[in-house]
Amino acid sequence: MSTLNKNPAGNLFRKKTSGPPGIQEEDIVPAFKTIDIQNSEKEIIYSGTKKYLLFVFSPMCGVCQQEIPLWNSIASIATSQNFAVFGISLDSLGDSRNNMKDLDIGFDVLIMPDFATRRAYRVTSIPQV
Repeated sequence: MSTLNKNPAGNLFRKKTSGPPGIQEEDIVPAFKTIDIQNSEKEIIYSGTKKYLLFVFSPMCGVCQQEIPLWNSIASIATSQNFAVFGISLDSLGDSRNNMKDLDIGFDVLIMPDFATRRAYRVTSIPQV
């Protein structure tokens, strides 16, 4: 049995998936400036040489918290395949820090800078339970 069959998360990187309407695989997406959870400035720029995997979530969201082990597994696989992996928190820096302190997140988390960036990436909401 191949490794691919043993690890269903690995299948995500073997097949094409459809994204939001209008965004296709390998499209160039807008760059944005943000801060990380330590309040250091970061700039995410697509250079054409690296692929990015972004987990957009709210650390306050119970559904999001339950998915973190799966996301950690996917992030590990993606990193091994030369993806840059980031979490993008939709919460403020203070709320993100408070709600992440007990979560075991295995990738860097950035703060979504503004609503214009949310619109550019077509982020509309998080699950409501």
